[in-house]
Amino acid sequence: MKSLVGDTLALIVQNISTITAGLVISFTANWILALIIVAVSPLIFIQGVLQMKFLKGFSGDAKVSLTCNFVNSINEIMHYGHHENILSAV
Repeated sequence: MKSLVGDTLALIVQNISTITAGLVISFTANWILALIIVAVSPLIFIQGVLQMKFLKGFSGDAKVSLTCNFVNSINEIMHYGHHENILSAV
């Protein structure tokens, strides 16, 4: 558990320092463009959150679909009577 907390904390510190260094470099190079990027960043973040929520709904449907396909495949094998051949191969 300690290593998990340490890894997470290290990742957070790394991300914050990367963002800070990127902002310092960008404001030094071209402050107008950097200001526009900082103003648009919350919109990009909101779009990412909405996309993750949208895709998370599809992942649940995919699991159900995969389970249904698996059960249908087993039923087909049992129906055609090839289950002894498949079980002996395993």
